[in-house]
Amino acid sequence: MAGLTLKDVRKNYGAVEVIKGIDLDVRDGEFIVFVGPSGCGKSTLLRMIAGLEEISGGELLIGDRLCNDIPAKARGIAMVFQSYALYPHKTVRENMSFGLKIARRPKAEIAAKVEDAAGILHIEHLLDRRPAQLSGGQRQRVAIGRAIVRDPEVFLFDEPLSNLDAALRVHMRMELAKLHADLGTTMAYVTHDQIEAMTLADRIVVLDSGVARQIGTPLELYHTPQNVFVAGFIGSPKMNLLEGRITALSDAAITVDVAGLGTVDVPVRPDADSAIGDAVTFGVRPEHVLRADDADTSRPGIPCTVEVAENIGDHAMLRLNTSEGLVMMAQASANRFWRAGDLYRIAFDGPSLHLFNSRGDSFTRISRPAVLADA
Repeated sequence: MAGLTLKDVRKNYGAVEVIKGIDLDVRDGEFIVFVGPSGCGKSTLLRMIAGLEEISGGELLIGDRLCNDIPAKARGIAMVFQSYALYPHKTVRENMSFGLKIARRPKAEIAAKVEDAAGILHIEHLLDRRPAQLSGGQRQRVAIGRAIVRDPEVFLFDEPLSNLDAALRVHMRMELAKLHADLGTTMAYVTHDQIEAMTLADRIVVLDSGVARQIGTPLELYHTPQNVFVAGFIGSPKMNLLEGRITALSDAAITVDVAGLGTVDVPVRPDADSAIGDAVTFGVRPEHVLRADDADTSRPGIPCTVEVAENIGDHAMLRLNTSEGLVMMAQASANRFWRAGDLYRIAFDGPSLHLFNSRGDSFTRISRPAVLADA
């Protein structure tokens, strides 16, 4: 096994720079996920690690080896593609063993490795079938098995679950997490699905236009996004991001006037150049929009009208509209069936609020969320 190190890694296509200097140190045995919108450079970055794309600048190390000019087959990696890339005329056994046969490994070793990998993936009963006789999930297991038999130092996954239906994706996410726990091998995984990233990763690299906007654990990205991009990308549904202006500053909070909500105290520290009147972005996740208790006169809440209600079962997602036309999302409890037109009064819990300056960077929180402080 081996870790990965990227030092100011860049990729140019002519005059166009698509990877703009990525620095990353992946520990041996870590599960790292590259996530971001289409076109952000995540698959390009993975292909550079694999040796399928040349590196225009910087250094790539696998373990202690500088791999910039080492061909893909000599890097000690195995890659699982989105398309499975199985030979239709070969059986599962033949697909899984093909790479080892090309490498002229002994027959007994090949057979043992295929049997071991099939056992890990629970596909022993499929070894004599051909790809056309398999479901999508079974084909994906075969593609993963083909990678396992190579006993690589690093596994690379390029959106391996995107062709599966929703229920099967959830199942395969769990299988991949178990596979990582069983093998303990370094894994780098590309996805556009931030739920996959949050549930699989030890750490996540959030990419945007070839730049790493933030690198951290799933909980760090969720609770302490460093900028507006990460705040809006991580979370489902995404964070409510609303325009506001600073009306007061103190060491304990910044008071913000948010059109349609009034003034809100956010427990963050002002920057050195913060000033009253500055434009800011106020952020609150739907699950942190509280329902005000009509009987609590000390916190009367802000009246809103339910515009759209999605009653999911264990909770409801509501699109709310204030009297001034401000639209925001809120997660409600399932203690009643919500309908369009219902009144919903909202309130906020200070420690769950976010504030970003005019450059899009997060203000420093006064205290870390308890879930991080206790970790």
